[in-house]
Amino acid sequence: MLEVKNVTVGYGDVEVLSGASLSVAPGELVALVGDNGSGKSTLGRVMCAAQLVDGGSVVVDGHDPSVSELDRLRVRALVGRVCQDPVDQIVSSLVFDEVAFGPRNLGLDDAEVERRVLAALDLVGMLSFADCVTTELSGGQQQRIALAGLLAMHPSYLVLDEPTAQLDPSARAGFRDLFSRLAHESHMGIALITHDPAEIARADRVIDVARMGVRSGDASAGGDRANDARVGDVRGGDAFKGAQSTGDASLDSVRSSDACASDACAVSEDNASEGVSLMAATCARGGRADIVHARPVLELDGIFFSYGDRPVLTDVSLRVHAGEVVLLAGASGAGKSTLASIAAGLVAPCSGEVRLCGAPPVPGDVGLAFQQPEAQFFLDTVYDEIAYAPRNLSCDEAEVDRRVHAAVRTVGLDEGLLSSSPFELSGGQARRVALASVLSLDAPAYIFDEPSAALDAKGRAFARRTVEGLSREGRAVLVITHDVDEWAPVSSRVVELADGSLHECDRGATGAASFACDGRASAPGEAPRGDASSHVPSGGAATPLTTLGGYTPHTPAARADARVKLILLLLATVGVFSAQSPVVLLAWAVVLFGALGTARMRPSRILRAMRPVAIVLAFTLIANLVSCDGRAMIELAGPVGLDPAGGLRGLLAVVRIVLLVGFSLVVAASTTGTQLSDACVRLLRPCARWGVPVGPLGTVLSLALRFIPLVSEELNRIRLAQRARGASFDNGTVIERIGVWASVLTPLMIGLFRRADRLAEAMSARCYDAVSAGRLPAPRPLGSLDRRVLVVGTGLAIALSAVGAFAQLW
Repeated sequence: MLEVKNVTVGYGDVEVLSGASLSVAPGELVALVGDNGSGKSTLGRVMCAAQLVDGGSVVVDGHDPSVSELDRLRVRALVGRVCQDPVDQIVSSLVFDEVAFGPRNLGLDDAEVERRVLAALDLVGMLSFADCVTTELSGGQQQRIALAGLLAMHPSYLVLDEPTAQLDPSARAGFRDLFSRLAHESHMGIALITHDPAEIARADRVIDVARMGVRSGDASAGGDRANDARVGDVRGGDAFKGAQSTGDASLDSVRSSDACASDACAVSEDNASEGVSLMAATCARGGRADIVHARPVLELDGIFFSYGDRPVLTDVSLRVHAGEVVLLAGASGAGKSTLASIAAGLVAPCSGEVRLCGAPPVPGDVGLAFQQPEAQFFLDTVYDEIAYAPRNLSCDEAEVDRRVHAAVRTVGLDEGLLSSSPFELSGGQARRVALASVLSLDAPAYIFDEPSAALDAKGRAFARRTVEGLSREGRAVLVITHDVDEWAPVSSRVVELADGSLHECDRGATGAASFACDGRASAPGEAPRGDASSHVPSGGAATPLTTLGGYTPHTPAARADARVKLILLLLATVGVFSAQSPVVLLAWAVVLFGALGTARMRPSRILRAMRPVAIVLAFTLIANLVSCDGRAMIELAGPVGLDPAGGLRGLLAVVRIVLLVGFSLVVAASTTGTQLSDACVRLLRPCARWGVPVGPLGTVLSLALRFIPLVSEELNRIRLAQRARGASFDNGTVIERIGVWASVLTPLMIGLFRRADRLAEAMSARCYDAVSAGRLPAPRPLGSLDRRVLVVGTGLAIALSAVGAFAQLW
C-alpha cells in the first residue's frame, strides 16, 4: 500500500500541501484532479520520494523515505514517476540504453537487464525501436520510452503526472488502455494526475487534491476517503457517468459552461483589417457557422519544406480569413509547429508562398505563441515583457503603453502586476503575461500552438475566450491543437496535417486511433518519423544530432564496438598530424573514403560540417601563402608576394583538419553518446585501481554529450520565439545586436538549468546514486570481428606512419 498521511509541504512562506492524506492500493487506478496550482505535482513528487515532506509521512510497503537514505532508495525503486514532458526524463541517446538505465542502477547482470528491457519495450509497443536514437522519436514514442524505462525496474506503483497532456489523440487512447491494463491486469497501483475527462472516467477512484486538508479551507485532514471526489461532482454529472461504462467520455459532456463566451457574437466592420470586409459571425454551442469574406488575411500556397533529404511539408495550401478561427490538427510529428513558423515568416519554405494581407510576412507581422511561451521571459518587469514586442516594431512609448494596457485587459490580468517580476508570478498569471506579450503585437493574424495544453478547466476556458475575442475583433486565428472537440465550438473549420499535406475534415474526424498508430510512419529497421520541430524547427539535417553529427544505425560502422572506434580515431589523429608527405595524406584520404562507406556517409556531409570553420581554413591557407617580408618567390607589390612553399604548408594544414573532421564524423555517425561514454569507462577501467573516479566520469561525459544537441535545440527554440515578437538578430549596430542576443541568453540559461534539474531528478528517480555511479560495467571482451578490425586498423596506421617517416628520410 502507498499511503500519504497528513502531509505538509511548503516552498518558503507558501504552503502547497497541508494535511494531505490518501492511499493507493495495488491494482487500483486513482485519478488526482484539481486546478493548476492546487499541489498535484508536488503530491506526485512526494509519493515517489523525489521530494521529502515537511510534516506527516509517506509510507510505501512499510518504507518511509524520511527515515533513511536506504528507505528512500527503496521507495524510488517501488514507485516510478512519468511527467508530461518526456524530453526532461530521457538520460541516454539510444533507446535500449535509456530503458536499461534503471535496471543497471539496481545492479542487475547484463542478461537480466536485457530481458527486462526487451519485455518493457514489448509492453509499450516499441520493441522494434530498441536500436533507435531517442531524439529521433516523436513525442508519443518518447513518452512510451520513458514509461518503459520505469517498467523495466518492476515497480509496484506508478505516479503519472499528466503524461498525455502533449500527445495526439491516437497516442492518448493507447496510453489510457495501457494504464488500465497495468492497474487491473498487472496489479500495479497507479496514481494518475490529470485534467483529461476521458482518463478520469477510467479511474477506480477520483481524489480532488484541492479539497485535501486545511489548505482548501473546506476539507478535513482525516483520510483520503473523505477527500474522494464523487463521480458526479468532478465529471460533470450523469452525462459523464454514462461515458464511464465505455471507459471514454465526450468532452462536450464535461466542457465548462463558458466554452462559448456568448450565444451570439457580432463582428463589427470597425474591427476589420484594412481592405477586408467582414460579415457577422455567430457562435453557438454546436460549432461556428462558416464566414464568407472578400479575401483571406493569411494565405499559404504550395508550401514545400524539408530537413535535409526528409520532406516534412509537401504541398500545403491554406486560407484563414478575418474573424475566422481555424483548427490545425494532426499526429505528433506531422510538422504542425514547422508549418506555424513558416506561416509566421520565421522560417523560409523551400518553395511556395506565404502572404499576410497580400504581402510576404516578416517576423512580428503574425503573432505566434509557441507551447509554454512563458519560458521566454527575460526582462525585469511584467510591463517590459509585454512592451518588448511593440518596442521591437519601433512604436513610440505612447503607442507601446496603449498596446500593453490593451493586451492586459484582453487576458484579464491585474494591472497591479505590471511592476512585478515575471519570474515571481503563479503559473496561471505567467501564462496570461506570456499571451499578452504576443497580443501586444496588435497583429492581423495570430497562431497559437497548443494554447490549452496542461491547463485546468478554468485555464482552458480562458484560452478559448481569448481566441474568441480575437476573432470578434476581426483577427484571423489559427489554433494548433490535439483537443479538436474542445475547440470546435469556437472554430469555423478543422484541417488536419497528414503525410505532409492538409486535409479539410469534420469536427471529431481526428479522433483516437489505435495505440500503434503513433508510430505508423515508421517501419521496423528504419528511422521513426518525428517532427523535427517538436518545439520549433531548427533547420537541422535529415538525421538528428547526437554528439558531433547525425547518428545512422544499422551500418557496418555502427555495429563495431565503440572502444575500437575510439582507439582507431586516436591512431588516425596521430597519423594524420604527423604526416608530412602529400602522398601519405592522400593515402589517409583513401582510408577516410573507406570509413565513410562503412558509415554510409556522403563526402558532402564533411563539407557541410566544415562550413562553420571555412573562414578560419581560408585564413590559414592565405596566411601561409602570402609573404610580407620581401622574401617571397613571386613578388606582387613591394614586400608583399606569394610563397608557394608556404601555400603548400597551409594547404596541408587544411587537408589535415578536413581529414580529422571526417574521421570524427564517422565515429559520431555510428556511435551514440551513451556508447561513447561506456567505451571511455571501459578503456579507463584500469585507472580505477589508482582511485580515479572512472564511473562518475563516464556519467558526466554521457550527460555532457546529451546536452550538446539540447543546447542547440533550446537556443533555436527561444531565438525563433523572440523573432516572433519582432526581435531582429541581423540588423542594427553591434550594441543593438548584443542587446537582442541578451533576450535569448537569459531564458536559454534558465531553460538549461531547469532541464539539468529535471534530468538529475529523473536519474535519481531511477535509483542513480553514489553506489550506482561508482559501479563499473562488467568486463566485456571484444568480439572476433572487432578484434580483426582493431588489428587491421592499427596495422594500417602503423604502415602509413612508417611510409611517412621513410619518405621524410629520403
